[in-house]
Amino acid sequence: MDRDALERSLARRLIDHIDNRTTDMAEGVLEVPTDVYLGEHHAREVEALFLGYPLVLALSGALPEPETYRTEARPPAPTSTTPSARLRTSAPC
Repeated sequence: MDRDALERSLARRLIDHIDNRTTDMAEGVLEVPTDVYLGEHHAREVEALFLGYPLVLALSGALPEPETYRTEARPPAPTSTTPSARLRTSAPC
């Protein structure tokens, strides 16, 4: 199946689910080893998703004036945002 056909098929399935108030169900329980959340795999995932790109952490209204700031203690690294749209991040926790 080519990409366009796959996308149309998925869109049809999604609309059917919305219309029928249903969802996809797995055939069984998926067991995931804990090292996925604690080991090197997790560290690579955090690096790829959160540390390699700028993140939107606040709307401009949360930083109303120059020289104001907002801090967040969210994993994977505490952050500080300024109105100049620069992000300062400490070393990962």
